[in-house]
Amino acid sequence: MEKTFWQSILPMGKDKISTAHGQERLYNFVEFWILQKHFVQTPSLLYLNNVESTDHKFELR
Repeated sequence: MEKTFWQSILPMGKDKISTAHGQERLYNFVEFWILQKHFVQTPSLLYLNNVESTDHKFELR
């Protein structure tokens, strides 16, 4: 069975996440686990609005 995007990066526990302002940072394993549960359809990139923003929605590209 072919690995999904999430399964392929799961062992690393960290990957880059992009904020609405284009900054990249590593997200930790807990954040990753939550994202994995919510985005089973495996977007290629997740854009997360900046924490200071009033709009905390996830935007799939």
